[in-house]
Amino acid sequence: MSLLRSIAIGAVLSTVVVANASATVLFDNSTSLPINQYEPASATTNGALAESFQADAAASSTLTSVSLDLKKGAGTSTGSIIVTLNSDVSGKPGGSIATLGTIYDTQLSGTAAFIGLTGLNVALTANAEYFIVLTDAVSGQNTKAQWATANNGAGTGTANQFGLYSSSSASQFDTMTVNPYLMTVTATDAGSAAPEPASIALLGMGLLGLGCARSRRGARKA
Repeated sequence: MSLLRSIAIGAVLSTVVVANASATVLFDNSTSLPINQYEPASATTNGALAESFQADAAASSTLTSVSLDLKKGAGTSTGSIIVTLNSDVSGKPGGSIATLGTIYDTQLSGTAAFIGLTGLNVALTANAEYFIVLTDAVSGQNTKAQWATANNGAGTGTANQFGLYSSSSASQFDTMTVNPYLMTVTATDAGSAAPEPASIALLGMGLLGLGCARSRRGARKA
């Protein structure tokens, strides 16, 4: 086998096929302002707060980021909240699937702002319902974190979702279609397989090389 033909065949065989990943917004009501009210996340006041979202139909979807509209209430605190991804059980948070991060009171101010948890890598089941849950991290420290709710149900992925809002007497679940918590949830879908641009160029060179090799062999036979 000639050197030219060997190189050409190698170029064809080395063509790399990769999946084109695409970002998908599963829940986003970040522009649903003004804010309706704030729910404290302190264990001694309310307990856990939660908002649900639905994964898309992609078979291979990965949760990549969550952003929450939070502020710190009055008073000094060294507390924090733990943010988890929980399963859904009949419209209520089930068991924790993954811990997404910890947000400290020192990160918050008296004005609501979105705090992002990025670089996440949690596999989601197609079309499944999940909850983002905020829990007071350390009992006795009483976090001052408060989660803002929207004054309307507008946004991406907000329809038919459930939230946990609380009072000093009891925690309650609601459809939260009117005043859902303000958050964004983003995932990445694996997408369909496609060759990289560099690999396409390499494939073209390989095919050209094979064509040249055949032309030379034909010329020698003539």
